[in-house]
Amino acid sequence: MGTYSGDTAAAEGLWPLQPSPTDSGSSHNTWNEKDEAHSNANKGIFTCDKYLRGSVLGQGAWSAVYKVKRIADGKLFAGKASCDEQLNQEIEILLKFSHNHILKFVELHQQGEAAGAKILITELCAEGDLGDHIYHVPGGMGKRDILLVMSQIGDALAFIHEQNYYHSDVKPRNILIRKLNPIYVVLADCADCQRHDGKEDDIWALGITLLSMMAQLPEMRVTHKKKIYDDVYKHTKRCAKQARDLLALNPDDGLVKLVGGMLHRASKRRITAAECSQEAKKLLEQLDKDGEESKGKGTEGLGIQSPEGFKPISFW
Repeated sequence: MGTYSGDTAAAEGLWPLQPSPTDSGSSHNTWNEKDEAHSNANKGIFTCDKYLRGSVLGQGAWSAVYKVKRIADGKLFAGKASCDEQLNQEIEILLKFSHNHILKFVELHQQGEAAGAKILITELCAEGDLGDHIYHVPGGMGKRDILLVMSQIGDALAFIHEQNYYHSDVKPRNILIRKLNPIYVVLADCADCQRHDGKEDDIWALGITLLSMMAQLPEMRVTHKKKIYDDVYKHTKRCAKQARDLLALNPDDGLVKLVGGMLHRASKRRITAAECSQEAKKLLEQLDKDGEESKGKGTEGLGIQSPEGFKPISFW
């Protein structure tokens, strides 16, 4: 039996691969030599009448996201290349979902007739994704940033749920950071939004994200790659138990009570996205009344007692 490494998790689409220093979010907001080299290589494949394709920002099983530069004014965007069906579905969703905390759609652009020539242009979130941020911010995420993320993504999910959709793929890699200090995030990758009922699944997934930000997510143990779904199921049970154990040890902690309400094993007893956002905002108001985190910064400053023997996931 092994533990779930960063690379294994990334391969299954649960967590991002850990970037090298040159892939950090700080390089996203400039067009550098690497982007120019990629752009020159792509000129032989795609037409460059309006946009230049730079380096790859992220890659999934069915798509790749590039940094792109608009030739007319040099402004940077993100460009997603995938199959036509996937792109058309995501555009249809993004046009319906106009919200401050949902990734902004710009246009669909065709760069010739080669495979992958059609790209979906969106805003570029220069600070990268929440998955990278969680594991690279010095000292871990502080309480204020955690609550801001929860209130903002809770708002986005409440909006989606009001349209009788659910996102179906909430995870740190699909939460992009527009800016830091204070943190401002958007929900991305809406291509798989579904119309049938699955709102409680979104709440569970956001609860797992909250555990990650709190540095309280149990490791996922992989017994065999062919049994990955059995292992995922066992991991969900460990996550629910972690939430219960945290609540027993920290009965008055607002963050712990919030994650407990999201990770209830009985799906109908989970709080709603609107309630999640409202509770996060109340905790932020209380934080403002009490002043800055009195117990220090980062996850250590949360002052949360972990269950005996618990070790947070390590990607190093």
